[in-house]
Amino acid sequence: MIHVPILGRLVKLYIHYLIVSEFAILMCNGYTLQQICNFFAHETSQSIAKTITCKMNDALIKGNDIEEIIKQEEFLPDSLVLLLELVRLKNLAKSVFCLVKHYFMN
Repeated sequence: MIHVPILGRLVKLYIHYLIVSEFAILMCNGYTLQQICNFFAHETSQSIAKTITCKMNDALIKGNDIEEIIKQEEFLPDSLVLLLELVRLKNLAKSVFCLVKHYFMN
């Protein structure tokens, strides 16, 4: 279905939207990528998110780089790399703030 010219592009964009929005919601609530993969792995339905995250989890366990996993998976948009980087920066900022608070405000 994704290889049909117009319809395929729409389906792919919709799947990108679903994946990125679900990942963004979970990551903004403090879930790690590994936790998200485990969350979807325990779903009872055969959703596209479950299929993709199971593939991601297998690749992560093998030690593959997350950026390469995202680039190789047709249903994962490259913008997911940006989302992961933003979450890393947010966590880094929290850590720096805690250190500054500990050393300079006590």
